[in-house]
Amino acid sequence: MIQRATKKAASWAQIQRIDELREILGWSKDELGRFIIKHLHIIANFTNLSPKNASKLIYILDKIVKSKADMHKNEL
Repeated sequence: MIQRATKKAASWAQIQRIDELREILGWSKDELGRFIIKHLHIIANFTNLSPKNASKLIYILDKIVKSKADMHKNEL
């Protein structure tokens, strides 16, 4: 009997974190989708990412949010 590999989806916590970071950045879901395609070279909705790709995206978005916060702090 041949078993097919089942694709694991990102956890609910990962999806929530991505959505939270998206809102902090002020991006629409379409803008986030274009970012995923451009920077991760993946054609997928952020809710259908693998756990590994979701972790990569969270890391990248977190860095963007932190750099914007640092820039804003330096302006004050």
